[in-house]
Amino acid sequence: MKKRYRLLCREVRGGAFYCVDSKTGKRTSLGGATADEAQQIIDAKNQAERQPMLNLQIAKAYLAGTDSGVSSRTSGNALQELTLTKRDANRRRWGIVAKDRALAELFPKVIIETQADVLLRVLRLGTVSTNIYLRRLHNFCVDMNWLPWPILPKRQCPQSVSKTNARSHGRNIPRSSRANRTRNEKLFIGSPGMSEHRSPISRCFKPRTLTGKLTSSASSA
Repeated sequence: MKKRYRLLCREVRGGAFYCVDSKTGKRTSLGGATADEAQQIIDAKNQAERQPMLNLQIAKAYLAGTDSGVSSRTSGNALQELTLTKRDANRRRWGIVAKDRALAELFPKVIIETQADVLLRVLRLGTVSTNIYLRRLHNFCVDMNWLPWPILPKRQCPQSVSKTNARSHGRNIPRSSRANRTRNEKLFIGSPGMSEHRSPISRCFKPRTLTGKLTSSASSA
């Protein structure tokens, strides 16, 4: 396995030592470290970088015994397989999902190597639709045993709030809608000074009014 960090000595600057990241090309000064100290720092950085990669390679070796495509299957391949399981309108919808720009970063990545921060970045760039279909694609990979465990647990997924839900909670409601709702509440609940459980019909048949009519009829007779 190729080492990511290497040691660089710049003699023109008094023999200063630098750590060079072969992946990004960035150089970091090691301060006043001696040659031995600088080499120990480089070895520690490479060991810290090597361990997670080594664990991943070991996991791939075990999983390859039951799934030969574990080291090469990408999220784009999973989307294609998922689309083939759909029909008619559902298949057309998943075809549109393949063109989502927010998901473009995810599709080329190998499923087993995908990190949670990639999914979070996709969710931040995407829309409500991206959130929904990314969850379905993620769950499909888990159900097919292409992922040994969920990358992003369900409770850690950001909640998607559509415009319809926002209006149902009283936000962005037009004034006309508020007026209609208030008028309907007064019609079925009663005027502000009346009890909530007394409807207009119950107020029309008051026992007091009915008794008064019977008394006036008896006196006239």
